[in-house]
Amino acid sequence: MITKIFTTVDQDAFAALSGDYNPMHMDTTAARRTVAGAPVVHGVQVMLWALEEIAAECPMALLSELDADFARFVYVGASVSLDWTFGSGGDLRIKVTDESCCLAQYRLRFGVRPAVVDWSPCASTDELYAAHCNDPLDRSWDHIGTVGGRVAFYKKPGTACVAYPKLGDALGGERIAGFLAMTRLVGMVAPGLHSTFHKISATLTDEECSPEILEFAPFQVNERFHLVSFSVRSSGVSGMLRASRRPLPLQQPSSAELGHVVGVSNAEAYVGHVALVVGGSRGIGEVVAKLLGLAKVEVIVTYVVGEDDANAVVADIRSAGGKAHAHRLDVREEFASQIMDLPATPRSLYYFATERIVPRISRSYDPKLFNRYCDIYLNSFQKLCQSLIVKGQTLHVFYPSTVYVESAPAGLVEYGMAKAAAEILAIDLSRAGSGICVETVRLPRLPTDQTNSLIKEQGTESIAERLWPIIRRIESFGGK
Repeated sequence: MITKIFTTVDQDAFAALSGDYNPMHMDTTAARRTVAGAPVVHGVQVMLWALEEIAAECPMALLSELDADFARFVYVGASVSLDWTFGSGGDLRIKVTDESCCLAQYRLRFGVRPAVVDWSPCASTDELYAAHCNDPLDRSWDHIGTVGGRVAFYKKPGTACVAYPKLGDALGGERIAGFLAMTRLVGMVAPGLHSTFHKISATLTDEECSPEILEFAPFQVNERFHLVSFSVRSSGVSGMLRASRRPLPLQQPSSAELGHVVGVSNAEAYVGHVALVVGGSRGIGEVVAKLLGLAKVEVIVTYVVGEDDANAVVADIRSAGGKAHAHRLDVREEFASQIMDLPATPRSLYYFATERIVPRISRSYDPKLFNRYCDIYLNSFQKLCQSLIVKGQTLHVFYPSTVYVESAPAGLVEYGMAKAAAEILAIDLSRAGSGICVETVRLPRLPTDQTNSLIKEQGTESIAERLWPIIRRIESFGGK
């Protein structure tokens, strides 16, 4: 078994080789606003790494067909393992896994390659995405299903042979460059900016096509899942790939749009109050910060990597006449130095720090996942509360729990367990004389980047309408 951790250095090198600079792979701040929640490795990068690693163990020079299924995101910095077996028919089955599930799998068949394959595109192939273009196209869904064209190889085929020498000897640089052009097609051209790559099914041929060009044309679209399948062809490779247009990052309402929730009568209700909103740069925390600002609470909006997002929230609050600051605070680090230079002393705390919530696929309970949730939802929460206590005053805290404590949906048991434990911790923290008073509320699924999905679920509530009564309770007991 072979293991690897894909680093940001790997990401940069692969982007420079393939020309796929989609921000989901390259930009930490942008990636956290996608369904992935953090930067992920290019699917084709993982595939070519796997093929290069096993090239000496199989007759790669006789490879005739390749099916690749990019089942789940491979996160930058995570450790993955590579394993393979030969089937009874001589085909090779390859799996890339982490500790709990299969992330990608490939099936290789060997034999005589066809000289040519049928190529009957359903759309015009006039459009050319040139090699020098480094900005992903932001296409509408209606456009994705009709676009066809050509993608120029980003680098010369010989460069691919240098990056993957064993594959280069077996397949030739033109074929490897064809696969590299496929990730450039998906990540930069169509679907483009808001894309996810799912599958490749390719036949290796002896056909010579337009040099250093990948031709593509759509042949199947699925409106419900925003899936599109393309026919693709370059010298030595022909087949299909499947991708989807992932949901666009959610834009929470502005302070101006939230004014009706707070109302005129509450516009000066909490002048002099100071609130710390942990995780206030996006999602529920962003809305809470804006509501507090409208009620004239001085708001400290914290962030870890989303400094630009936090500054945008602060600017929005100030534009509505509120007082706000952005402050970096990482709940995984010690708090003494982080809170020493807070712009004001908070008397209320809204805790929206979160681990990336990814449903578990394996059937077995995962104690490591549970402990990862506990680090954020219990340990860090407790330490922060204790760090913010001011002698003689009470710190009033809102802690968001979840209805998953009751329903325990499959795959989210560890998440629900950690939140349930946090509810008990809140009771203990709030004991008489502690200087802390914590209110916990089990929130339903609310519209945020974390809950964004390919299929729009019905029944998601307004964050503002749900949270404003809670804010009023917290601030009514809080004070200057």
